[in-house]
Amino acid sequence: MKIERHNTSPKARSILPFAFKLSIALALITAFIIVSVVVVGYTLPDAGAMAFQAEHGVYADVYARDMMRGTLVNLTNNNAVIGEFTFSPDGKQMIFTSSFATYSQPQLYLKDVKCSGLFEGCGGLYQLTHIAWAGITSVSLSPNGSQIAYLSDHDIHVLTINSGLDYNVTRSPADDFAPAWSPDGSQIAFESQRDSSNPAIYVINRDGSNLQRLTQNDVSYTPPVWSPDGTRIAFTSRDSNGMTDALFVLNIRDGSIHKFTPAPLANVSQSMWSAGGSPMVSDPFWSPDGHQIEFWIGDSLNSSLYAVDLTQIGVWKLITSITGENWVFRLLPNGHFAFLHAANDMGQPDLYVLEGDQIRPIARHAYPPVWWP
Repeated sequence: MKIERHNTSPKARSILPFAFKLSIALALITAFIIVSVVVVGYTLPDAGAMAFQAEHGVYADVYARDMMRGTLVNLTNNNAVIGEFTFSPDGKQMIFTSSFATYSQPQLYLKDVKCSGLFEGCGGLYQLTHIAWAGITSVSLSPNGSQIAYLSDHDIHVLTINSGLDYNVTRSPADDFAPAWSPDGSQIAFESQRDSSNPAIYVINRDGSNLQRLTQNDVSYTPPVWSPDGTRIAFTSRDSNGMTDALFVLNIRDGSIHKFTPAPLANVSQSMWSAGGSPMVSDPFWSPDGHQIEFWIGDSLNSSLYAVDLTQIGVWKLITSITGENWVFRLLPNGHFAFLHAANDMGQPDLYVLEGDQIRPIARHAYPPVWWP
């Protein structure tokens, strides 16, 4: 075996010890970073995480469960009462309401939750509102993540995050609630009792102009849900006999409303009534092409997922059923469903994910499910 030697100049020989020391230093720094990642935080979830609120004593924090690794992390760690929360489209920031700071009324906060490959220990907590006389609810983030619609003192406000500009959009003495952004972010649909004792659905431009009432006699039970193209709104309401919930689709362009009832919805509802339940239609959501709406109908006995084909009126499909009392169904990006389940009216809800025919437990005593992209 031959060992070949390569001659080096004096200059090259002087560089070698330095390069060797530098490589050792870099290795130590890399090891330190790796150890720091393991000890201080968790690597970012590859396929998103399920966020939820959980109480501990009189306080509540927001946690997230990595859906791939099962890792659980506390995103707030503030020993406060957390209200509603949502995430920016890129998942880097969390917007939430809390009363843990100066004011007793819940205020709006923004926190960085994805930094340098970690999703805890980011810091960057900012208080966005300072309204001492009224709290904040019904938080809704615009599609591009630049503005926040929220409810305070009966009115809907729009806050621009970068500038801090806060504008009262609705300006009404009546109760306005449930703001929902249009897909292009130019309008906000909401419910209001400004013209009658029963809530109706309205739409308004984000700058407060062009207010329109969209419904007249139907009582909406779920927040308005925009179609992907922004031309229609789905909502649920109980009909005049007070017995059967129904699914409605409103065409914004011509004002027409289509009621998807009674068959088979009425038959399902009546069977639940006869069995001692109190059926309710809830959580409608659109298919990406806008041709189909899926929704849940259920009571304290069971819940069933139905789909209605809007291109073929009257064509319905039962997708799946879950026994027990279930509510707050949320469609996940992978097509699965997150939902809350309680064994009885006195029990605290547990969070599950429905994956095909399999039910996967996520967290106990948790609410509500929010996807963290």
